[in-house]
Amino acid sequence: MTQTDRTTEDVAADAICSALSSLARGGFTLDGDELRAEISPFLPEPSAADPRPVRAEPAVVHSVAVQGIRSFGPEQILRLSEGLTIVYAGNGKGKTSLTDAFELVIDGVTTRSRGLPLATSEVKDKDHITHRTPDGTPDPDHPPRVTVRFRRGEELLECEWTAFNTPAPRHPDLQVLPRRLLRELVNAKRTERIAPLGAALGLPEISASWTAIAKALGERAKEAAEGGEPHMQLLVREVALDGDGAAGVAALERWAGAQKLQPENVPSSPPAEPWRRLADDLEAASDPDSKNAPLGSHLTALLTEFLEVAKPDAHCPACTQAPVPQSRLDEVRAMLAASAAAARDAAQRTALAQRRDALAIQVGGWLDATDSPGQPVGLEPENWGQAFTALRDTFTQRDRLGDVSWARGVAGALEALDVARARLAQTAVDDVDPDRRHATDAITADADGTRKALEDLKVRRVALAPMLKRAQGTTRSLLKERLELELTDLEDPINDWLEILGPEGTPRISFATKGTTGRPSLDLLVAGLPDGAAAPHATGYLSDAQLDMLGMSAHLARIERDHPGSTIVIDDPSDMLDSTSRKALASTGIARLLDGEGSSAHQVLVLTHDEQLVRDLWDGHRHRNPATVQDSMEIHRCQDGTDSYSVLTSRGTKEAVERADELKRKYWDQHQDRLWFRAAFAAHTRQAVEMCAKDMDTLLGRAGIGLHPEGHVPDESKDLGKVRDKVLATLRETTVRWCENGRHTPARRRLGELSDLLSRSSTQFLNPGAHADVILPESSSTAALLEKVDALAQQLTAPDDQPRSSWTTQSPMAKALRTSQDCSDCPTTTS
Repeated sequence: MTQTDRTTEDVAADAICSALSSLARGGFTLDGDELRAEISPFLPEPSAADPRPVRAEPAVVHSVAVQGIRSFGPEQILRLSEGLTIVYAGNGKGKTSLTDAFELVIDGVTTRSRGLPLATSEVKDKDHITHRTPDGTPDPDHPPRVTVRFRRGEELLECEWTAFNTPAPRHPDLQVLPRRLLRELVNAKRTERIAPLGAALGLPEISASWTAIAKALGERAKEAAEGGEPHMQLLVREVALDGDGAAGVAALERWAGAQKLQPENVPSSPPAEPWRRLADDLEAASDPDSKNAPLGSHLTALLTEFLEVAKPDAHCPACTQAPVPQSRLDEVRAMLAASAAAARDAAQRTALAQRRDALAIQVGGWLDATDSPGQPVGLEPENWGQAFTALRDTFTQRDRLGDVSWARGVAGALEALDVARARLAQTAVDDVDPDRRHATDAITADADGTRKALEDLKVRRVALAPMLKRAQGTTRSLLKERLELELTDLEDPINDWLEILGPEGTPRISFATKGTTGRPSLDLLVAGLPDGAAAPHATGYLSDAQLDMLGMSAHLARIERDHPGSTIVIDDPSDMLDSTSRKALASTGIARLLDGEGSSAHQVLVLTHDEQLVRDLWDGHRHRNPATVQDSMEIHRCQDGTDSYSVLTSRGTKEAVERADELKRKYWDQHQDRLWFRAAFAAHTRQAVEMCAKDMDTLLGRAGIGLHPEGHVPDESKDLGKVRDKVLATLRETTVRWCENGRHTPARRRLGELSDLLSRSSTQFLNPGAHADVILPESSSTAALLEKVDALAQQLTAPDDQPRSSWTTQSPMAKALRTSQDCSDCPTTTS
């Protein structure tokens, strides 16, 4: 869908949601009928303002010129009858190429990929549509182009296709039924069957639009059930609004105030570094093996004085009884040094103890202050709380851990707190919760308004969400009912066609729509079973031939309903038909399309390789006016082998004469006296004479000006003699009634030439050549007769600007034979 479609559907869903929201806030509940009444006015209908393409208008196609499309190289022109046109061609001669050309005009693309859904990458138009020479190279001299001339009213218009993915501008309504798409309906997924059946009624647009609205209502129901905007959902989870309005406001304000603890007001912890240095100093000062203690001050003074007066090897100054050895002096000095060291260690331990106690008082006081009963609980981030608990636990284990381990543990716990706080600060910078901030700002700006919004949110959850969920289901139900109502009208036309085309015993079918979570699905069911019998799916019940006929019936019924007056192109329909179905299509089926009432009658083009279908079509429609016409298609190959391409050849006197003329032009100079040329030239000329006689038979019959006696219907299966006699008899009866006015002179002269051409002597003269007799007509005699046929051929051709089928009424010969109708002196004629 386009952006415009989505906007329209969102607007509709918003309008439904708004209406139901007002009712929910008012405390209203709706039953099923009331809910339908609320929803229906907001469901959009197709209109002239829809973004869908403007539907092509029907027109009478005059001709189609094709070049550079697959097998078509140089331009070929197909002139169509206003009624039925038949194109006969064997396999590989260009029927599919012609079908592709029509599709490119109306869509800019072909349906080849739709006919091969598992190989779409292998059938791209831009790679395979353009004409290629036998060696596989593109044909630069004939770029792809399709030109359609068509008549709308009295005006002859033209449209042209030249670019892939772009339809021809202002093209007429062409409905193309390529063989590859005859099963499109039965092969489609259930949810995709609405599109090909309801285009004119806007059912695909309605299905897509209403389905999108139902989906939007479901999303809004989910949104209402989950609590609306994200910051409001946060408040629903974290704030309990109990009590009256004032209590709710107070609860919201407390919540907003608590958010300020994160992260900027989480208290800073004491530094860890003093504790780390204390642990290092305690470890350095401790010597578990040392048993020294400082000497007393008096002893220290005596020993110090002794050293000052004692001399090595002299009598002791204290006792004067013996000399003092050097070793004794060294021993005293060592004692004094050890005492001094012990005194220093004792002083250091005392200082460290004081530092320890001071740091312990600092941390203990911080712990008491931070963990005070008045502080909010549960608002700190989880990693901060864990670090705080670890510090508190370590701090209480002094006696068990010892000073050094305890100091290191406290230092580690303080460092963990520093890391937690730094992480919290970084999170505050890098990962701010916008919903929490939005909620805090909303409460700060209007706490009472936020409270009311939360209460409204409760209404949305409790009342509106279930109502919207019901609205979603009701919208789907309304769509299902709408589709059933519209598609039921198509059942009878499809079954009528199925009765015409289907093999004997083919049952009728019916439609059944089903609602799904997405687009509705459409089932094709077998109808008319006894009461109580479960209707099986037609796709599984019918035979392959019956399914093919069901597909064609669906296409033709849809075209009749959706595209009255359109031009229908049917590509090779007889592959799946037995003789009975083929005759039914060729007679009753084609007649139904051609005989539509008023402007609903269709112009029909049938492409086929089936000789019997061609005969059946002529049997059923050779008497029609506008006249049925036929072309043949064949492959021409260049003599130098550089190219081969499809060529169209019209069926008529003029074309038969041209074939004989071409033979003469190519071989007359060197081969006019050779037996093979005389035989071939006579056979081609005889064919031109036969075609002239049969064209006159058609012109005089009901397909033309209706001068043949009642009951004479042209029958081209008759031989030349019977046709000639009938034609000449009717011409004699007609001219006998003409008066002697000079206005009839040109017509008498033309009819004389025609009678001379169709005389027994002329046709018998050609018979030896046509039948390979041993005595062949002279080439010069045959050429003289061909000139007569050529002159008459020009009289049996419609003007270039007129439909090809109009030759039976608008050709010079037809106008000449009707001169008596405008002559006041001629007796009244019957027709």
